[in-house]
Amino acid sequence: MASRLTEELLAEMHRYLNDDLNELERRRFEQKIAQNSELKRELTLEKELREALNAQSDYDIFQNNPNNEELATLKSKLRSDEYQQLSNTIKAVGDSYLEEEANKKPRKNYLKYVMVAAVLIFCCSIYFLQVNPSLNSYYEANVNWNELPSFVEKGQQEDLFSQGELAFRASNYEEAVAKFSQIETSNELYVFSLQYLGASYDQLDRNEEAIAIFQQLTTSGNSAEHSKGYWYETLLHLKMNNKEKAINTLENLIKDPKNFNYEKAKNLLEKLR
Repeated sequence: MASRLTEELLAEMHRYLNDDLNELERRRFEQKIAQNSELKRELTLEKELREALNAQSDYDIFQNNPNNEELATLKSKLRSDEYQQLSNTIKAVGDSYLEEEANKKPRKNYLKYVMVAAVLIFCCSIYFLQVNPSLNSYYEANVNWNELPSFVEKGQQEDLFSQGELAFRASNYEEAVAKFSQIETSNELYVFSLQYLGASYDQLDRNEEAIAIFQQLTTSGNSAEHSKGYWYETLLHLKMNNKEKAINTLENLIKDPKNFNYEKAKNLLEKLR
């Protein structure tokens, strides 16, 4: 899902997987893995994805695609309960084989385990390499809270907004919610505080609250920023697998070509219909 992992940390993860880190960088990154369960899970998914595609070159085709929906789909399927159950079954087969070998059972059983594992791997590949993007994969391919504008300047006195932004950038989303919730409508950064507030709720999986905030943004009266509310609300509907509401929100967004992500919204709407 959307990630609390920064772009820099994900880039470092890919360098780690590609063996592009020096010894010191590698040790420091492995310390981060030990301390960050979300990073560890993302690293595991990336490894499984590369293994599933069987070749680094095949993986790069997905990784370098500017419309990363296929890659997001594969990741989404790798995270799914069905895949995890299948993966656990395959691992259990492997464990049974190792135990069988340890007990030196007849070769007949070894062949049986190999055949079962092969069938399971084949079924697994057919399952998660189908690239019919799920609604959640559209969310994962398009959500990017790092694009929210920054208003924090070095040396400035920390007001509520800057405190909230710093908390958000540090992944302290509960604190960010507390700060941004206090910003008054008269504040010149109010519409931006709504964006950060909705994003914080999203990261906390408080999805309905995020949607309510983005709907509030659409009625803010700020012509330059209000249409972002439609786009962000759409992402939350996709995350919650609500196709009808996602379509309705996109239809509102494309009413004006000047709106935020107009072309991207049109393309996404065509795919959803």
